[in-house]
Formats: sequence, structure tokens, C-alpha cells
Amino acid sequence: MKTLCALALVLLVLGCHIDKLLNGGGGKTPPSEAPPARVAFSSSLSSARAGEPISPPVQVTVQDSAGRVTLRDTLVTLSLGANPSGDSLRGTKQVRSVNGVATFANLRLDKAASGYTLTAAAPALHPDTSGAFSVMPAPATELLFTVQPSSAMQDSAIKPPLQVTAYDSLGNKATNFAGSIRLGIGTDGSVSKNAGIAGAVASAVAGVATFPDVRINQVGVGYTLTAAFGTTAPVDTSVAFDITPGPPPPPPPPTHLGFTQQPQTTQAGATITPPVQVAALDASEHVVQGFTGAITLALGANSGGGTLSGGAPVSAVNGVATFPNLSVDQPGNGYTLRATSSGLTAATSNAFNATAPPPTTGDLTVIAATTGSSQPASYTVTVDGGSSRTISANGGTTTYTGLSATSHTVALTDVPANCTASGGVSHTVTVTAGQTTTEPFSISCVATTGALTVSTTTTGADQPSGYTVSVTAGGSQTIGATGSIAFNGLATGSHTVTLSGAPSNCSVSGGTSQTVNVAAGQTATASFSISCTALTGSLTVTTATSGSNPPSGYTVTLDGGQSRILGLNTSTTYTGLTATSHTVQLNGIPTNCSVSEANPQTVTVPAGGTAQASFTITCTAPNQPPSVSAGSDQTVLVGGLFTLTGAGFSDPDHDGPWTVTIDWGDGTSSTSTSPGEGSIGGSHSYPVTLLAHDYQLTVTVVDAHGGRGSATKTVHVVLS
Repeated sequence: MKTLCALALVLLVLGCHIDKLLNGGGGKTPPSEAPPARVAFSSSLSSARAGEPISPPVQVTVQDSAGRVTLRDTLVTLSLGANPSGDSLRGTKQVRSVNGVATFANLRLDKAASGYTLTAAAPALHPDTSGAFSVMPAPATELLFTVQPSSAMQDSAIKPPLQVTAYDSLGNKATNFAGSIRLGIGTDGSVSKNAGIAGAVASAVAGVATFPDVRINQVGVGYTLTAAFGTTAPVDTSVAFDITPGPPPPPPPPTHLGFTQQPQTTQAGATITPPVQVAALDASEHVVQGFTGAITLALGANSGGGTLSGGAPVSAVNGVATFPNLSVDQPGNGYTLRATSSGLTAATSNAFNATAPPPTTGDLTVIAATTGSSQPASYTVTVDGGSSRTISANGGTTTYTGLSATSHTVALTDVPANCTASGGVSHTVTVTAGQTTTEPFSISCVATTGALTVSTTTTGADQPSGYTVSVTAGGSQTIGATGSIAFNGLATGSHTVTLSGAPSNCSVSGGTSQTVNVAAGQTATASFSISCTALTGSLTVTTATSGSNPPSGYTVTLDGGQSRILGLNTSTTYTGLTATSHTVQLNGIPTNCSVSEANPQTVTVPAGGTAQASFTITCTAPNQPPSVSAGSDQTVLVGGLFTLTGAGFSDPDHDGPWTVTIDWGDGTSSTSTSPGEGSIGGSHSYPVTLLAHDYQLTVTVVDAHGGRGSATKTVHVVLS
């Protein structure tokens, strides 16, 4: 009995020990012998520090399908899932599990960011993704100027405010740094090299220290600043910048206006470019940059009767008002602008011109050229079905003006059946604006009638210039003394040709009338032979002189010889001259006299008659030049606008208009046209120099007939 009890006790103890081994003891879930099905993160990831191993180490368990840790080990691989910074996972990323647990002891990330995740994977097992975690920056070790200093005035805050950012050794912005950052002067740009700095200490917020009131107390060029952690040595240096003197005293008040950009010649209706600018000037001709008042422009001289647009009040910026939309609606020469502003003396611009706008229409010239026989006398031209005009059939032209610059249809009508127009009787033509387009029509005709050529041959002296030929049912034409003419379109059959107009000293061989037969499509001929004998005539030359300062008389020559003295108002007659053309010339005419007729004259002396050659001479007093005054010498400040005063002119002959030229004495000049006598004005900017300088100013006036007068004075350009 005792033996059985002892055996039962041994079996009970042995059974308890085996159960403890299998179940892990202490009530924990026993390891699984089932095949692994997945991997799972068993450690919690909350945050890590850049460049340091993730702590505590990341652990991944190998689990069966029921989620129990399996004792079957496998190779587990870690990789980055979410990667907000584009970093790389560093350290041992493949570990074989031990008793179902893979431990990664040296994993790290170098870039600080939030929202990282890890992915665990094993061959043939379902992967797992960790919870999101953050990587904090490493301790701050570097400083950088992220808003560099800009140049500023002495004892004024540097704007925009400087910023210095802390970074760890891996280049991460140290957002967890809140310590003190101190600025110092690196390069002292002052002359004394003892400049002081204020507002140079600030605490970082999320790694960034802002310095809103940094000031340097001395003027200098090429300053730099340094940045340091507290009182440690500087770790960064800024870019160079300058400290300028404080603001100057307020400028003097404006007293008057002046044009700093004069109006330029432009097309009527178009915007004047470059834009006209008017400045508020002080008594020393300096622009008062603090002036912001309104300036208005209007037309002064209005030679073209135009209207100004865009001259409404404009507020000055830095003392200058700009008028970007100025235009004058009518063309004209010599326009001026007048600038006004409340409380200031007005100003008048230089004269400028407004030119006419370019054309929007063009012209069209139609030409007809007809060849062949039995041509019509003319055709009718139409444009776009209207505007009918008659045009000669051969060599005729007509021009249509003011047509729109586009395509037009030009047509010939009344073209007879025996005529054909090359390319048809209707053409499409494109008219170009401002130009004349030529459109030719070439027409060829075939004969339905005959033609007749009449010729004359004249020999002997004192021949006539020509004759008249008449053809029955063919009309009359003029023919030269020796020449030929054609009668076209004659009906077939017999025609009488008559020569008339032969003078009494000429005779026609065979008589003045012939009978000629005209065949269809053929050209018949008729010729006349005329012989003439010499005839003579006379020529009377007459002079008529008026006006002041005439000469005592003239000399007249005939055909380059036969010279005779002729009085101011008289005549002389040459007799026994051949009945032909002669050249008469009046000589000895002074420069203050002019002849109304041609000189020399060609005069035809008729046989048995007297020809006349008259010379009408008008004399005037010599031209007197204008009298010019440049006025007294003037003085202007260097850089100021010089205004010419005291200059003017008069003309004893009042011979206008006058051309006025001002030579400023510095190699430049201004030229304008004056419609009347009186004062001469203008303004000019002399070169800006370091020393005073004198310039010789010359005013020259030329009248309408070239009379010239000049005057000079000295312009003293001074420093003060």
C-alpha cells in the first residue's frame, strides 16, 4: 500500500514538471509549434533621435495564424514604410529570429521628421507595418544666417529682421533648440574700427532666433556679423553689408515746374512716347522729391487746332509726374504743352509736331493695251460692279483713289466680239494701303476692216511743220512735213485721200488728192511729195521794266549773235529772218531783278510776218538781314536747367518766317521756326562737371530769303 502511494506521488510531481515545461510556467501562453504565418512588431516606436540607434531596440515576433509566437525561426527584414524626409534606414536590417523574436539593436535615421513607419517582412509570411514615429534632431551644433543683413542707416534697425537658425551636425533644423544666440561684429566697416552693435541677443523659438532691432552706431562699408551659441565662439558669418549716414535735412520747397522729358513728334491720335514727365523744381532747379501734388497738362501753342487727351491731373512720385497716355487728335506743327500745379509757376514745353496717321486706303490704276486690227475706241471699266469709267482701248489708263485695302473685282465691258481679253474681262485685285496697285488688261483683236498709211516727204527751205490729211469716211489727222500716219478701221473699197495746209511757197507733186482702194485686213498706202522755197519774216523784241533799283539798260542777242542795246521800256525789230524758230536772250539783268517769261525764248518767225518776243522785268530792293540780340550774360548752377532770357530779333524787311538756331556752346544746338519777330527763348541742360565752366552761346536768325544775323553771349555754369 505504501509502495502504491509513493508511486502515485512520483507520477503526480513528474506530470506537473512536464506541464510547466510545456506551458512556460507562471500562466504565460506557451510557444506554438504551429507553422509561422506572419510577423508582427512587438516593441513600441514613439520617437528617436537623429544619428542615434533607435531605443529601445526594435523587436519583431514570428507568429502562427492564431497570433501566438512560434518557435520556428526565420530571417526577418526591416525597411522604411512612410518616409517623409526621403532618408535611408541605416544599421542591420536583416536579423534571424531567436525563439520567435528578431531584435534590431543598431537601427538609426539621420533626418529629423514626423510620420516615419517601418515595414517588417519574412519569406512567405504576411508582413507588418509599425505605428508612426518621429525622429527628433540631434543637439544643435551649427548656426546659419537664414535672413542675411541688408544695408541700413546709422543707428537704424536693419530690415528685414535678421534670422539665425540652429542645425544639428546632420543638417537637421534643431527645432528642439530654445537657447540664446548672440550676434557680433565680424568685419568692422567703420573708419575708427570701434563700431558698436545693439539688439544682438535673442532666444531661439523652434530653432530660429529673430533679431528685430539690430542697430550699428557707425557708418561703414563691408560690415559682416557673426553668430554664436550664447558666449561661445562664433560659428557662422553673414554676407557683407553697408551702414549709410542718416537722412539729410529736408529739401527746399518747390517753386516752379519744369519738363524733364519733353514731348516728341508723334502721330496724331497716338500716345506720345517716351511719356512726358514734369518735375517740381526748387529755386536751384533741383527736383523736389518729396513733392506729391497734382500736375495738369494742357495745350499751349495749338497750331493744328487739336485736342489734348491724357493731360488730367497726375500726382507726382518722387517729385515727378509722368503722363503715359498723352495724345493730340489733329496733325500740326509747333504744338506746345503747358504744365500747371497749384502754388507753383507754370512751365511750357518745347515745340513738337503731330504727324498725320498713315493711310488706310489705296489706289488702283487700270491700264488697257489693245493689239490687232479693228480695235474699238474705248472700253468701260467697273470696280466691284460700279464706278463705271470710259478708258481708251489702247494705252488708256484710269485711277480709282481711296479704295479700301482689300480685294476688289475689276471688269472691262463693251469688249467687241472680234477682241479677246487675256485672263478674261474680270480680274480680282488686292489693293494695298498707301500704295497704287496697277492692273493691266491686254486685249487682242482680229481685223474686220482695212487700214491706210499716208506718208509725206517735204524738201526745200521754209517747210511747214505739217499738213492735214483727210480720208473719206475715215476722218482727218495731222501729219508732219515728212512723216506718216495710219487710218485704221476703214471700210473696204475706194477712199479719197486729201492733203491740205500746204503754204503758198510749197507745191504738191501730182496734186493734193489721191484715190486709194482699201482691202479687208490689208494696209493700203498713199504718199505725197512736197517741195518748198525759202521765205523770210521779222521779229520784234520788247522790254517792260518795273520796281526799284532797275539797271540802265539790257543787251539782247538773237541766235547767240546779232547783239543790240535795249532800254528799260522799249523795243527793237530784226528783219529778213528765215521763217523758222529763233532763240532770243535778254542779258545784263541784275540779281535784284527777275524776268517773268522764259529767258532765253524760242520764237517762230512766220514767212512774210512779224513774230513778237516780250520780256517783263520786275526789280526789288536788296534783302536786309535780321537784327539779333542775345541779351546779357547769364549764370546757371551745375546740373540746373538753363533758361535763355533777354534774346530777340527784328527784321527791317519783315521777311518771315524765320529760322532760329541756338548754339548752346557745348557742341549741341536747337533749331525752331518763328512766325514773327520778337523774343527768343529756350532751355537747356549743360553737362554736369566738377568745376565751373563758361560756354559761348550764339543765337542765329535766317529770314525767308537767306538773310542772316547772329549774336553771342556767355553762359557761366557755376557750382553755387
